[in-house]
Amino acid sequence: MVLNHVLLEKCVNGPKPFHLVCLLALFMMSAEMRASHQLDTIYNGIKYFYAEGERCGVCNTSGGHYHVGNGSYKESVSIFGQYASGTITLASHIGDLPVTAIHQFAFYNCTKLRSVTVPEGFTTIEASAFYNCKSLQEVTVPETLQRVGDQAFYNCSSLASFIFPDGVDKISDNTFQGCTSLHTVEIPNTMTTIGMGAFEGCSSLGNVILPQGITTIGDGAFAFCTNLNQVTLPDSLREVPASLFHYCENLQVVTLPAALTSIGEGAFYHCISMDQVSIPSKVSQIGLNAFCECYGLESINVVKANLAYKSTAGVLYSKDGTILYCYPAGKIKKSPVVIPSGLQPETFGENVFLIPVGVKVIADNAFYRCPNVSGVIIPKGVTSIGKNAFFCCNNLMGVSLPVGISSIEENTFYGCINMTSIQLPEGLTSIGRGTFCASGIKSINMPQDLQTIGDEAFSGTQIDHITIPDGVTMLGESVFANCSNLQSVKIPNGVIYIGSNAFSNCNLLANISLPEALETIGDYAFTECSSLRKLTMPASLTSIGGGAFQGCMGLKYIVMNTQTPPIMSSWGTLDDTNECPIYVFEESLDNFLLDWKWSNYSHRIIPMRGDARKGDVNGDGFVNVTDAITIINFILDRELGTFLPYLADVNADGDINISDAIAIMRQLLDGQSR
Repeated sequence: MVLNHVLLEKCVNGPKPFHLVCLLALFMMSAEMRASHQLDTIYNGIKYFYAEGERCGVCNTSGGHYHVGNGSYKESVSIFGQYASGTITLASHIGDLPVTAIHQFAFYNCTKLRSVTVPEGFTTIEASAFYNCKSLQEVTVPETLQRVGDQAFYNCSSLASFIFPDGVDKISDNTFQGCTSLHTVEIPNTMTTIGMGAFEGCSSLGNVILPQGITTIGDGAFAFCTNLNQVTLPDSLREVPASLFHYCENLQVVTLPAALTSIGEGAFYHCISMDQVSIPSKVSQIGLNAFCECYGLESINVVKANLAYKSTAGVLYSKDGTILYCYPAGKIKKSPVVIPSGLQPETFGENVFLIPVGVKVIADNAFYRCPNVSGVIIPKGVTSIGKNAFFCCNNLMGVSLPVGISSIEENTFYGCINMTSIQLPEGLTSIGRGTFCASGIKSINMPQDLQTIGDEAFSGTQIDHITIPDGVTMLGESVFANCSNLQSVKIPNGVIYIGSNAFSNCNLLANISLPEALETIGDYAFTECSSLRKLTMPASLTSIGGGAFQGCMGLKYIVMNTQTPPIMSSWGTLDDTNECPIYVFEESLDNFLLDWKWSNYSHRIIPMRGDARKGDVNGDGFVNVTDAITIINFILDRELGTFLPYLADVNADGDINISDAIAIMRQLLDGQSR
């Protein structure tokens, strides 16, 4: 038993009634230590211990975990890497017993350890044995070695090479992850398995020879091996796992085995130096993003005998040609394309791709981050465009969308910064989340059949005016957030919900008419809309989110047409709103003043006179030419005296504009006012 220093500290510093119990426990522990002390041996600063009375193991003295008796953990000491350093050779025997294992965490975080020789007789290096030994440059292992555990050499960033003996059949998960100096690994013919992330981040690893007989390779086994140049996968391998060569930026040549049946998701993601790949005949499944961001990839070739896929001009399709799976990111159109009549050629640029007739589906991520394509013409018959289909195609200028597409999925044109306009087809009912987010869209006409606009659909675009169709009833979160050029929005009266941040940071938005059916305004829906000048809340409104109008410093007034104060979800809803007056119905005044959140704005709440005449905007009891002039001064943002906005919408169109001043003048000419 190892003396528990943590318990000793508690005995000394704890309450006095606890001392006796602690001392008794420590006495019993020390007695057991004396009885079992002969089980532990320290040799050259390394602690060896018996395991099951048959063999010895090794762990680092005062660093890592102590092991006694049957080899289970008794105490953990959180002082690592202070005792094992420099060059060490482990003992092969202690007395008459052989040492066979380096146990878990034995040399954990020994950052000054440079070289280790493991003698013959050792069979096991357990998990995390040399975890984070950053100075470890060399490890010599015996022919008797049979197993190396998970993360055994994790983040040994100075380790340059490693030779596996013939007895090892598996490289465990994350064994060499983060070994950034590792440039050579010799793998024996007995190897059958390479674990998940086994060589992840080994940025110095050049060419790797994978012997025949390997049947399983784990996800991301060679991810971020940025110096890896050429790989031939063994014929015994049937599956290329997900993210196998993720971000292997120098990988140029990969030879896939003839018996391969599947290529995992993101298997070659961001392999920017690979210029072509050949898909064998038995491959029946290629995962999402398998070849995304392969900017040098000009052609994906498929063996003709393949029954699931085909390649036409280097583009990957389903065998029957109805699904377009992947357009290579490095492909450049080498021959001109005839633009169909009715389309403007200048809107598509020079590198235009004409999708073949017969295609019905453009798959998810089909053109993901393809930097060369400037225009895509989609023929009639295509009914579905997948998620992220044109995600961040920075040079994409134009896409023709045929009638028949009823929905555009999420992030379809996200980040297409050179796409300034697009004609949406009639019959379109849904625009997905983030569809045009961060794109260059300046103008767009929404079809009348549209019913759904997803969260962030137009966030961060250059759009300046928008008219939302009558079929839309909800505006999602951040749907027009950060649209710095947006000046006006027409929202249909059927909209009942405006989501959080829907128009946040639209600092040029000056006018907006809230719909008659509106029930909920989400948190920060209009925050920092600093140009917003007027607000009229509809009678249907029941809830206003926290910070909904915070920072609207241009507001001149707020008119509440509600009998009951809308619920404020938190404080700050109307903070920083230019201290503008809040007009409420005379009979509802007490309701607002007694509401515990609305009462914070009591100094701004003004009752609307029930006996006042429409048009008497200056409150002098008459409707005359001075009222018309007052409305004009308000429109021109001139200095005003008394201005009662709830009387200014003379023509009842929901807005205060020049037509209201004209309506007053017409009444005067007709003798209806004085």
